[in-house]
Amino acid sequence: MMTMHLLPERRRAIAFIFPAIIVVIAVAFFPLFVDTGRGWWLVFILAPASVVAVIICIEFRATAIGFDAHGVHYRTVGYSLDVPWSGIQFHANCGKPILCVTQGERHFSPWLGVMYGILHVLMPFRAERASRLMTQIPLYFFMISENDSVMVSNPPWGPATTK
Repeated sequence: MMTMHLLPERRRAIAFIFPAIIVVIAVAFFPLFVDTGRGWWLVFILAPASVVAVIICIEFRATAIGFDAHGVHYRTVGYSLDVPWSGIQFHANCGKPILCVTQGERHFSPWLGVMYGILHVLMPFRAERASRLMTQIPLYFFMISENDSVMVSNPPWGPATTK
């Protein structure tokens, strides 16, 4: 049986920044567009960005990590990872615990899969960098203290420390 560990609430609250940015932009530029008689343009300009911001907000709040006999299961904004125990390496990056994925299966959400495919064609260097970043699971995102349940749930690396 697997228990998924969600981000602590204070980290989950960060997700609301994405829609807030769109609202701030709309409030700041609405008077300028109204003065030119084109206030409705903001709807067409900001609607696609608003949809993506809400999707990111919802998916960020659902970011979770789980451990079971088969390995690590991680889901975050736009993709998820299923990694066997043999495909995980524990590292401390500046004292913060991360899991590095050496083998595993990545599943894209439809919206990110399309965007990643376009990025791969238009900017292969950036797509490769994004792919490398997707191989790191920031375990410290799920922690408030070293004794959090995510750190002491008996993973194969043992109770992790950040020292």
